[in-house]
Amino acid sequence: MKPSTALSVHHQLHDKQVGEFITNLPHLHHSKSYPILLRSSNQCKYTFVENTCFIEQNRNSNSEYGKRARSPHAEKITWMVMGTKWGLIIGDSIEESCQALEDDSNKSKFVKLNDKTILHIHHSLHNSNCK
Repeated sequence: MKPSTALSVHHQLHDKQVGEFITNLPHLHHSKSYPILLRSSNQCKYTFVENTCFIEQNRNSNSEYGKRARSPHAEKITWMVMGTKWGLIIGDSIEESCQALEDDSNKSKFVKLNDKTILHIHHSLHNSNCK
């Protein structure tokens, strides 16, 4: 997936409501649409595009990203998760790339996580009591 496609998913996820669809994605060779769903556990919107889960930051989380998402100048924060690989989009910037994204040299970038980091990200997204 190209970074511009991921950014389009990110913006549509934040700008649309649950039940609407992510559409018109650049650089995909089909015209599929992807439903915006709601996680019942934390009320965060999410969608799956080409085996990558895009999920908005849990604003109720006490993590750094939760605080940034609910600040007076709230930032649009989206996590991309593909297995144990992850990526992070904040505003118009891809902060970290996951294996689903291609860079300009057509190589994939990813960050391999250890179990402790995976649990921290999990709790940051799902647990409003995460410190």
